[in-house]
Amino acid sequence: MTELTVGLRNFAATSPADWRHLLDQARAADAAGIDRVFVSDHLAFGRDLGHYADPARGGVTDGRQPTGPDGDWLEALTVLAAMAAVTSRVKLATNVLVAPLRPAVLLAKTAATIDVL
Repeated sequence: MTELTVGLRNFAATSPADWRHLLDQARAADAAGIDRVFVSDHLAFGRDLGHYADPARGGVTDGRQPTGPDGDWLEALTVLAAMAAVTSRVKLATNVLVAPLRPAVLLAKTAATIDVL
């Protein structure tokens, strides 16, 4: 069986008035039968954002970091917890999780708590 996954933007180049649209999108995905939604995890950025466009350094040609270093990025696990509160069946995920930036026990407990809720 094929599953449909949709990425939701938990970041913005400029601050939105509020972030309710993100929870509205999660609710809509849940209601529409989408199988999984994911958000991005970025806790910190390197000094040289040009590396996003350098394949030799792990980037992609013409790639760029979507907000610049001062853009708004909501913390991914907190966003998933909020989404869990307003959805009932859609699976929640991160497209990548920068685990080493979090204490291992806290990360495990946070993820397990979101799963239970």
